[in-house]
Amino acid sequence: MNKSISFYDTPSPPGLKGIWAWLLTHDHKRLGLMYMWAILFWFVLAMFLGLLLRFELMSQGRTIMGPEAYNSLFTLHGVIMIFLFVIPAIPAIFGNFFLPIQLGTDDVFFPRLNLFSWYLFMFGGLFALISLFSGRDFPIPAGRFMSPSVWRSIPMSV
Repeated sequence: MNKSISFYDTPSPPGLKGIWAWLLTHDHKRLGLMYMWAILFWFVLAMFLGLLLRFELMSQGRTIMGPEAYNSLFTLHGVIMIFLFVIPAIPAIFGNFFLPIQLGTDDVFFPRLNLFSWYLFMFGGLFALISLFSGRDFPIPAGRFMSPSVWRSIPMSV
C-alpha cells in the first residue's frame, strides 16, 4: 500500500540537498532561521557603518572621511538599522519560528508565500541600499535631516 506524503512532511522539495534545500524550503523553522541570519547580516553591516562613524569622531577634524561622506554613512546606518533590523526582527523571526509551534499547526498557512516574503525582504534590502547610491546626490547626503522638505532646503555639511 502506498503511503501518501503530505506537503508538510517534507521541509524542502524532495531530492534537494545542501544550500538549495535551504533556499527552497517550505519549513517554517528553517525560514525563521533564514530570517534570523539575514537580519543578523544587516545588523552587522549597520554596526560596521556605525563604527566607521565613531572612528571619524575619534579626533578633531577630518580623520577618514569628509562631511558629505559622514552624512551619507549616517543616513545609510539609520536606514539599515530601522528598516532592515528593528522593524522586521521580532515579527519575522518569532512569527515564523515560534508562532506555528504555539498554535499547534504543522506549518504556516502559505509556506511558498512565506519563502517568497524572505526573498522580497532580501532583494528589498539590496534595492534600498542601491537606491541610496544612485541619483544626483551620490549617495544621499541627508544625515540627520532625512525629511525631503528639510534636506532640499539646507546645505549639507557637518
